Order: sequence, then C-alpha cells, then structure tokens
Amino acid sequence: MIVGLILGPGALVYLGLSSYFSLGPHPTGAHVLQEHFVFEGDSETTSYYGPINAISINLGLHLEHHDFPNVPGQSLAQLRRMAPKFYEGRFCHRSRLATMWRFITDPRIALDTRVIHADAPARPNSQAAI
Repeated sequence: MIVGLILGPGALVYLGLSSYFSLGPHPTGAHVLQEHFVFEGDSETTSYYGPINAISINLGLHLEHHDFPNVPGQSLAQLRRMAPKFYEGRFCHRSRLATMWRFITDPRIALDTRVIHADAPARPNSQAAI
C-alpha cells in the first residue's frame, strides 16, 4: 500500500505483474516447477530445452547451471554442446505449458515432490527461530 501511495498505481501493477509472470499460473512461472520438482526419475533438478531460453538468457538450462554455477547464462547452451554425454538421456522439459499442465493433472506430482535433504543446515531467520 505504501508503494502505491509513494510511487503510484503503476508501481503496484508492475509488482503484481512481476509476481504473476515469475511464479504465477503462467508458462514463464513454470520454471519454478521445472527447476526443482521431481517429474521423472530422482534428479533433484532438471532443465528445460525450448524456445523460451532464447529470450531468458538460457534460464531453462538449470541442471547445467547447477553443475557449473560460475558459467554465465548466455554460455550455458555452449557448455551443454561441449559435454553432451553428461546431459543427454536425462529427463528434461520441452514445454513450459506441458510442465504446468502435468503438475496440475498428474496426481503423482505435487508440492511435496521437491527434493528436500534431511541433512541440510538450518537457515538463519527461519520460522523455527521465531
């Protein structure tokens, strides 16, 4: 509300649309599902190989990013081409719309199909600390 009062209604629209397109029920929001939800196998992260990578600095090449976090996004496709044996044959997403549709309709995939490690260190400022 304060943002709207200080910066105007356009700022609120911008924040709302940003949230919608990053995490909402929209194909670009499917990247959250694609990155860390288990759809097939037991891989805790997967990649998306589709046309949206061309306009998102290869945001979908998430597995490659986890393998080489210091490689900039625009170089991840080249990295994948240089090391095909590490990425071919692994489950990947080819359509953000299909990823969202499957998440909604497949009862085997839900919010609890994320890989959570029991030995992960506790985060500071977590709710347990409140």
